[in-house]
Amino acid sequence: MVASQHYPPDPSTTAAIMAEIACRLAADHDVVVLSGSPGTLPVSQTGPGKPRVVAVRNRMAEKAALVQRGLSELLFVLRTFFALMRELRRGDVALTVTAPFMLPYAVAAAARLRGARSALIMHDLFPDVLVMAGLLKPGSIVARTMRAANGLMFRALNAVITIGRDAERPLLSYSGMTRNKIRFIPNWATLVPAPRPVTPDNPFRKSLAARFIVGLSGNLGFTHDPGIVFEAARLLKDEPDIHFLLSGWGIGFERLKQLQAALSLPNVSFVARVEDSELERFLAAANLWIIPYRKDVAGVSVPSRFYNLLAVGRPVVLVSEPQAEAALTVVENRLGWVVTPGRADQLAEAIRAASLFRQHRHCGACREGGIEVRSRRRDERLCRAGRRTAAQPGPQGATMSENKPVVLVTGASGFLGRHVVPALMRAGWSVRRAVRNPEGLADEVVIETIGPDTDWQAALDGVDAVVHLAARVHHKYEEHAVQLYRNVNIAGTLHLARGAAAAGARQFIFISTVLVHGRSNEGRAPFSEDDILTPRGLYGMSKAAAEAGLRTLARDSDMKISVIRPPLVYGAGARGNFALLTRAVDLGLPLPFAAIRNHRAFLAVQNLSSFMLRRLSHPDSTSNFEIFLVADGEQVSTPEFIERLAKASGRSSRLFGVSPELLSRLLCAIGRQEMHDSLIGSLELNVSKALATGWQPQVSLDEGLRLALSAQDA
Repeated sequence: MVASQHYPPDPSTTAAIMAEIACRLAADHDVVVLSGSPGTLPVSQTGPGKPRVVAVRNRMAEKAALVQRGLSELLFVLRTFFALMRELRRGDVALTVTAPFMLPYAVAAAARLRGARSALIMHDLFPDVLVMAGLLKPGSIVARTMRAANGLMFRALNAVITIGRDAERPLLSYSGMTRNKIRFIPNWATLVPAPRPVTPDNPFRKSLAARFIVGLSGNLGFTHDPGIVFEAARLLKDEPDIHFLLSGWGIGFERLKQLQAALSLPNVSFVARVEDSELERFLAAANLWIIPYRKDVAGVSVPSRFYNLLAVGRPVVLVSEPQAEAALTVVENRLGWVVTPGRADQLAEAIRAASLFRQHRHCGACREGGIEVRSRRRDERLCRAGRRTAAQPGPQGATMSENKPVVLVTGASGFLGRHVVPALMRAGWSVRRAVRNPEGLADEVVIETIGPDTDWQAALDGVDAVVHLAARVHHKYEEHAVQLYRNVNIAGTLHLARGAAAAGARQFIFISTVLVHGRSNEGRAPFSEDDILTPRGLYGMSKAAAEAGLRTLARDSDMKISVIRPPLVYGAGARGNFALLTRAVDLGLPLPFAAIRNHRAFLAVQNLSSFMLRRLSHPDSTSNFEIFLVADGEQVSTPEFIERLAKASGRSSRLFGVSPELLSRLLCAIGRQEMHDSLIGSLELNVSKALATGWQPQVSLDEGLRLALSAQDA
């Protein structure tokens, strides 16, 4: 059973997506759709093997008429509830969306009464959206009532499907919501993904003299900021090559029309709402598309239109916080620009940069220099991102601007690299990824092996900095392991650093390990950078040797070298002990660590990334070689870390007490001394030197764990 106010022939993206879901389910199941959009369905959505559509009487009021709209939506919800009570059978599944916001309450209640299961696709989170838009105060009676009702609804629902990774955190703030109910399935394009060339005979471009068209399309509701678009157009009104083409509906578009009526900007044109049959040509008419969100929209709304813009091979400028789902997608896939909400000057600069990029792409010298080839690859990458489906979630992207400082990142496709690269992009760096297995991205350089003979010349050409993350870590029992560790972690590191210095790189960031100090400081003061090293294991010893070589190199070089010694780094995709603990907590396994009274340092991958950025932006001016111990703001015991990990995952820690002495003897007896040191021993770090640089941890321990677990499911 699918209950949706928006369904074909309704022309909205939500309607198209709900129809595709219903039709695909109907291939294997009997599907009934309760539709609030009466009318003649497209032929492709009728017939054998298609869902049976039941029209629910619905009077769609204008979005600006809030009272009439509220009453009409309430009537639609009541009619849908009675239709569900009539149609549902025990064991059925009822699927719905958050439009209107009262509909999920009715679906969850009807499913519970009829012995059916229920699932919600969450496009918008209410009342959070209304609070963000300024229509409700957070502590108002209405907001509190809606939150209480949500708690009941979330208890009744069997699953909540989010289309953005940023939605999990606000969802988990509700009583009745648990992490195991949340499923992340991103939206997808309703258009066939393929690059559409910009052609002068496009009917939407014919009357426009400008060569660079900036588009805005779709519904502009309470979550959007029309003012920033108009102000950017005003800032660019004297640039004849840039023109704004606007088409859509909602209160935001009414505001845009009011602003244009007052100022009559020469670089702004409006187009009537575009029908489905013309949508592809309209989206192909613009060189660049804008999605303008207000502040604090992260986690409460995701733009469905986003993927259609990518599907036609166009970059976007997203006005949003960087942690929002669409912003992550833009930054990590390098699909356009992300600008700060409310900053029309940033939006105008992003549009100007995109226009200049297009001009360079089409000049003869730039074609010879390869810009046209890179642009074609970009178009293909945009279309791949628009092709995302539930089975193929995509990553996210970076800003596209020229004249940025260039940083080479080794190990870019590894655990650390998947977090560090987006952070560097958001900070304005142009990242060149050194990878062993390429994914076809234009910024990749293939380095099959790292060692004393690796050819880094092409990878280092023109770089300003190197972030060396790649290392040999989990292979100590392999044949010739000692030589392999030496080749990669010592000789390979020093060979790369020498090449970077010769290429003129100004900075070199080397990720070492706290294991150069040993696995435990039991009975001693917290480790500090000046301690005599007592490295443990092949990994720790190889990193200590690499540090010594870098110190010598720094004496004869102008390149500034920063060595970072992290403790256990946790985050989405982390391996080792963190992955083991996460799995144990997720399975509800009892863990015998309640009696341990140690103190250990941990490091969220976000905090590691932020410290790297601090060193890159504020290198020490007096010394070419610096070492830093870095950790989260709290250093906690093993049982406390497990308890907070369990809390972040919405589960019980299931800790019980076994004396540390007995645990120690058992682990030593089975040859797991390393696990003894990692779980029972203390590992405290003095991070005062890192704090003295002006850096502060970006996220708390609890926040880091929530981010790690929410992103792992993604």
